[in-house]
Amino acid sequence: MSKKLKILFHVPKVHSYRAPVLLNLSKLVKILPITDSFNKSLLNKSDIVNLSKLNNEKKGLSFLKGNNKLEIILKTIFLEYDVFFCSLHVNRFDLLLAGLISRLRGKYFIIHSHCLYKKYKNQSFIEYYLKILIHYLWFKISSRTISYGEKSRRYFYLTQNVLILENRFEKLPINNKKFNKPYKSLLSNKPIKILFLGRILSEESVNLLVNINFLLKKKYGIFVEFNIIGQKVNNPTNSIFINHGSIRDYKKIQEISNNCLFGIHPNNCGLTLVHYMSLGIIPVVHNKIYLHGPEVINNCSKKNTIFYNEMDPEDCSYRLYKVITNPKLFKQMRLNSIIRSKNLHAKPFSKELYEHILFVSNQ
Repeated sequence: MSKKLKILFHVPKVHSYRAPVLLNLSKLVKILPITDSFNKSLLNKSDIVNLSKLNNEKKGLSFLKGNNKLEIILKTIFLEYDVFFCSLHVNRFDLLLAGLISRLRGKYFIIHSHCLYKKYKNQSFIEYYLKILIHYLWFKISSRTISYGEKSRRYFYLTQNVLILENRFEKLPINNKKFNKPYKSLLSNKPIKILFLGRILSEESVNLLVNINFLLKKKYGIFVEFNIIGQKVNNPTNSIFINHGSIRDYKKIQEISNNCLFGIHPNNCGLTLVHYMSLGIIPVVHNKIYLHGPEVINNCSKKNTIFYNEMDPEDCSYRLYKVITNPKLFKQMRLNSIIRSKNLHAKPFSKELYEHILFVSNQ
């Protein structure tokens, strides 16, 4: 195509990690962005200013108010565009209808999907197969499906028609700084610093971290300290929690992580895991892979990640102990984590997305 592609681009929430994707993609195509939620607190000031230039609106993005999902359907009917792009949501029939309208208008409908690997707690047999049916309905209506990764794509079965775009940040600097070995902290009786990066820490999750600390100290004589970026932790054992508050500046996050050896996630993990790897710290996540986001199944292995039994502080503390007291294993796991992050971010997310869209629109 000689003309510049015009993309009706739906994103549920505009976070600080998605803003650069939209901005860089807008240099390659004409973007008509729509979102369900535009929360300025989730964005850097510079991103808000730049996003406002995409379609000359003060709010930056044309955004849907409340549950007014009719607006997105009207946009697919009346706006002029070449491609409608959105993520697959099994409960968003407004997006599916918008995609169907796009196809009937002769437009391309491209979806970005987790595919079918992910399950949920207490999910019934009927619910799971209904989810499969809805996925195939999206698949059949779309011009092309883009999977979050090779391993999650295998769960879609029709792999020959599914492209791959691994979920990640637009571009991340990789932290190659040399870390103090864990045993140096042990010899000097300093606590092993562990990072938690995320928005939600439930009471159950906080108790898990408290018990991990207790068991490491009681059984192995190892002291730990949890550096929390995000939600503040209020706990009687607050001496083991260092609250840094909500930080969106990558350099500040990197400064804090320079003193950390591991990055733990007591809940289900997604892009946070990718962030840990880029920071040069070893991720620590529970072993029920199908409960996590696609980032875990596509990036993690026992060579670069510590897996523990879900909500089991004894198992987690033991696995941390095994790596902390083995300098060779620690060094190799950290190196593997950094290598995976480098490979993942070898190409900007927006550029690879553009290449996929161009490939589909030229067929």
